[in-house]
Amino acid sequence: MQDTNQMNFKFPPAASLILICASLVIWARLYLNVHMDIDIAWLMQCLERFLHGGTYTQDFYETNPPLSFLIYLPAYPLHKFMGLSAHLSVFLCSALYSIISVYFAYKLLLQAKYGWDIIIPTIAGFLIVHAWTVGISYGLKDHLIFVFLFPFCILQTLLTYGKDVKSTNGIIVALIGSIALAIKPYYVLIPAVFLAHRLYKNKSLKSVLSAPDFYIPIISAITYLSFIYVYTPDFFKIMSEVTTIYNQDKPFPLTYRAHYILYPILALGASFLIPRQEQFQALRCLLYVTIALSFLCIIPYAMQNKGFHYHTLPFLCFGMLSLFLSVYILAYHTFKYADIALWLGTGIIIMITLPYTTGGNHPYFTQGQYNAEPVIEGIDDLAWNRRFAVFDFKSPFTPVPYTIGVENATRFGQLWPLYGLSMLHAQAENDDERQHIKDKMNAFIKIMSDDLHEHKASVVIVPQYRAEGEEETNRTFFNFLLANADFAQAMENYKYYDTLTFDTSLATGNTDLDKIIYYDVYVLKQDNNL
Repeated sequence: MQDTNQMNFKFPPAASLILICASLVIWARLYLNVHMDIDIAWLMQCLERFLHGGTYTQDFYETNPPLSFLIYLPAYPLHKFMGLSAHLSVFLCSALYSIISVYFAYKLLLQAKYGWDIIIPTIAGFLIVHAWTVGISYGLKDHLIFVFLFPFCILQTLLTYGKDVKSTNGIIVALIGSIALAIKPYYVLIPAVFLAHRLYKNKSLKSVLSAPDFYIPIISAITYLSFIYVYTPDFFKIMSEVTTIYNQDKPFPLTYRAHYILYPILALGASFLIPRQEQFQALRCLLYVTIALSFLCIIPYAMQNKGFHYHTLPFLCFGMLSLFLSVYILAYHTFKYADIALWLGTGIIIMITLPYTTGGNHPYFTQGQYNAEPVIEGIDDLAWNRRFAVFDFKSPFTPVPYTIGVENATRFGQLWPLYGLSMLHAQAENDDERQHIKDKMNAFIKIMSDDLHEHKASVVIVPQYRAEGEEETNRTFFNFLLANADFAQAMENYKYYDTLTFDTSLATGNTDLDKIIYYDVYVLKQDNNL
């Protein structure tokens, strides 16, 4: 038996370190075996185009502010100059952010004079949860929000309870937290609640206003808005265009992910079983903080109103972290060994979250399986100038430039704004309103045809959709596009080749036929007039 800051170990502490590292290596291997994420692939394209002088309206139509792609800046030289795959480059970039967050969380806890009995389960829990719980969504914006909020919330907790925090560490961690808030301002709720609680607890407005977690996010927000105004002013134009249509598309009901709330609830229930011993006092406080954070992060998830899995990541990860801590504390109390408690907590988290990385009963596509889909093979074979364009409401083809070496010859990753406009058109109450919306749709389609003229995609892919209540697909969407004279003129230079399929479930063994989408493939004539 060994003693490290009042911790009892049955085996040498190095054994636990090796176990945690091994689990992360296994997870990383599983993650890198899966196809590149669709959203990350598009944001990497936005980053590349921006770095080459591109603008929001002329080169990439993206509805998120610039930090959503600038956050991947460290991945760019890894991919562009060192020859690493975009998938691996983004993974290494995200891992770097995780390491930075862990380092400063460790520094804060150590500086506040917490011992290894607090630091080890806190850091181990974060490392396990930030990987296994996130699964194939590793590196997405919402995952990075959790990564950046982790040390920031530790800072805010320490400041609230008057713990010693060096100004340098406090400012750096406040900057890290400000990045999370800038990525998605919904999460400003988190520091606001902390600050309100501190004001209520300490009854001192001066202590709140002079704290780095107050003034650093404000300075950062002003700086960021100034950057957008100077370097990406077109973003404001796009925002004005999509404000009215953002909530039209609701892919999944929010309740579809409601079971994720079970994890902080289980942790809360387990907290009542924790003995009121001094050795567990600090961990119990941390446990309550992570439970509260999980519940708080449900509010930004609900405000986004999309029901995507990756939108849940902040509240899911904080919930899983609270579950890990509750298991650790109870197991330590029961078995008297810290390493046994760590292993048990790690095992439970992995058992619950393994499908998030592998896909469970229907394994996610590997990169080879993704490239073997008929549409991808068709693009690879037919794109004689190595340029392609996909006009799809929710395109699964944004990784293609990084998998088969072709160029996306449009400024669009997905056409969901056009889909939102079509829904507004169906809801319009009078002819004037319908005409106004139709004009917006035609302006959008005009941009699509302009891209065909400028970039001359040699392959154009257009999906067939099913009408509600019908089993057969149709070309209604393509005919709708052809009703625009500019688009019809551009498509005169293309010849229909074939209709190919793509499994949009992105998983093997898929049995949902609605996920098998038919795509019409058009090839640019060699003697075209574009």
